[in-house]
Amino acid sequence: NDVPVEIGISSSKLQERLGRHLDRLSLPRSQEEPVGPYVLDFALPGRVAIEVNGYKHYYAFSQRLNAKSVLKVRILEAMGWKVVSLPHFEWLPRTQDERLIFLAKQIEEAAGCTIQELRRHPALPGMLQEKKIVVKRKR
Repeated sequence: NDVPVEIGISSSKLQERLGRHLDRLSLPRSQEEPVGPYVLDFALPGRVAIEVNGYKHYYAFSQRLNAKSVLKVRILEAMGWKVVSLPHFEWLPRTQDERLIFLAKQIEEAAGCTIQELRRHPALPGMLQEKKIVVKRKR
């Protein structure tokens, strides 16, 4: 039997703040979107993924992504996603307005189109429904 399992959202403060910036950009999105073996921080139309990279995504005392985070980006890209990685050390020192400009630029570069064009792009199915994963039980 298939058993629906609800996914608990465990957003970081950085993710919550980023969500407010996405609101300011008027971009439809899904938060904590299951994709393959991963859960995206944010999924935008056009198969654009936003990954908020806090300090746990980096090797200690460095600005180099750890192997787990690098692998996630590679697999998502192989699945056809355009990944925007937002490093905490590039995000936090900026003012609110600088963050908005930085975010918009990163999204446009990844998407290959403007924010206005992205707003018109069809939403992903997961953006319109409740988050559930179906787990198949073996008999």
